[in-house]
Amino acid sequence: MAWDSWMAKYMMLAALVVVVTPVVLRSVDASEPIFNAVFHVDGTFDPSEGDEDFGMKPAKQSIEAWCNRCPSDSWRVTADALLLTRRDPASAALFVDQADNAEVLNASDFHLGVHAGFDASLTRWMCDRFGIECRYFGVDHWNASVNVPTMPGTRLNSVNASPPVTVSAGTAIAASLSSELHNFELNARYRWNDQWTLLAGFRYAELDERFAADLIEPPVPFSIQTVTRNRLYGGQLGADVLLWDCGGRFTADAFGKAGIFGNAAANRSSYTTGISTQTAIGDRTPVSFLGELGIRGNYHFSQRWSAQA
Repeated sequence: MAWDSWMAKYMMLAALVVVVTPVVLRSVDASEPIFNAVFHVDGTFDPSEGDEDFGMKPAKQSIEAWCNRCPSDSWRVTADALLLTRRDPASAALFVDQADNAEVLNASDFHLGVHAGFDASLTRWMCDRFGIECRYFGVDHWNASVNVPTMPGTRLNSVNASPPVTVSAGTAIAASLSSELHNFELNARYRWNDQWTLLAGFRYAELDERFAADLIEPPVPFSIQTVTRNRLYGGQLGADVLLWDCGGRFTADAFGKAGIFGNAAANRSSYTTGISTQTAIGDRTPVSFLGELGIRGNYHFSQRWSAQA
């Protein structure tokens, strides 16, 4: 009877200890190292053994662990509308009246102005710090047309070609100038910190121009065309820097890119009189510089959508 009473008190005490002992639950910190523990069934534990002998081995690290952490949004797509101004050509006489040596048509008479284009990019972030970006922007064409009246009859106009060409004037000269720009990039981006993002990559850009002029109602038909082509290939370096972020919806950043490029430039000119056609072709490969510099303001509607200017 005494034995049963003692056992009952012991069991109540054990149950009380179990009930009142606090249970501590702790969430796992993602930054803590993860280990795979392997215990030998037929061995004994020796505290003097090293981690390798005891079977404590770090788990293999993935690329996300190497990059610190993998972001939830690994793809980034941007699409922007562009309004780009093409600078007017420098002054150069194109047609000259031989009677008084006055300029009839000058290259600076063409005003290309502003034309709309678009800028689109696709970035794949392999991790929080490293990403690959593909980008295109361009303007399909700037256009400018000029109609200049001329003195018909015996007046002669000299065309500023090499060598110069003399033509009989008609009632007018109808001329046009067009230009187009296309840019392709493949860049590697690296987030240095929360403020700076560095980039390095390859860039291809092309700038084409076409000039055409026709004489209206001349004694002898005459038209001239000149096509100029620029193809730039090369590498570039750049950076984005966060200028303003106070935790609100508005942020501002600046960006810059610069590179040295080989330019496969070529020109093809021809004129026709209705009887014969003369053609001149030339090309060269100079070294060219190409860069971008700008400031953007961004308004964030949500975590995924924003507008910028």
